[in-house]
Amino acid sequence: MRSEIPCKLFLGLSVVLTLNQCLSVERREKVLTVIRGCPTYEEEVAFPTPAGGAPAPAPAGLPEGEAKKLGASVFLDKMLDGIRKDFEDAGIKLQKIEEGFRAHGITIERVKDSEGKTKELKIALDGDVGFDHGSANLTSKAKEIVDKVAKSIAEFPDAKVKVGGHTDSTGSRPLNQQLSQDRAQAVRDRLIKQGPVAPPRFIEVRGFADTQRVVNTLGNEPRNRRVEIRLVLE
Repeated sequence: MRSEIPCKLFLGLSVVLTLNQCLSVERREKVLTVIRGCPTYEEEVAFPTPAGGAPAPAPAGLPEGEAKKLGASVFLDKMLDGIRKDFEDAGIKLQKIEEGFRAHGITIERVKDSEGKTKELKIALDGDVGFDHGSANLTSKAKEIVDKVAKSIAEFPDAKVKVGGHTDSTGSRPLNQQLSQDRAQAVRDRLIKQGPVAPPRFIEVRGFADTQRVVNTLGNEPRNRRVEIRLVLE
């Protein structure tokens, strides 16, 4: 829209013009105002998004090939920030921890090398939230969590994925080995379906039974029941 307006009336009339435009513009419109005796200029005016039409948050990912430019540590740190943003944009309440964050049923954190650089990201799905007792079927809550993780992983195609299933030490070793393998496979299949995370990106899907306990006990320890998704660069 073009208007010829005396300089001394610019402030008041430009506000009126902007308000008038707000009534008819759904998102944003470029307003071009030519003022008599003043330089011509263009101004970008951002208008509130109409109710019910909020734009989707911009993806937080990095394009393929970016890891080689940034290096592994910087890339993985940016990936952690991107996953955090995706969770926050979804309205999920996060609790900050020393090397990452946690939410109900999941912990996401950096794993650092001896020089303090990030060498991988570890995402731990709580086994008691993720699965019913003795089952490898994901619960509805676990599906929500894994689906969000899948979308985030898909936005960073340079990262490779390892999935490991873990149990506590109760029950027989053969049963725990099979259960941990089945749970790892269930998470892998969900990531492929919902990301989608391309199958070639998975470099390991494995059950560990109770051989990698978080808490060194042979008892019924919830923290040992988990599925870990590890994000690395080759």
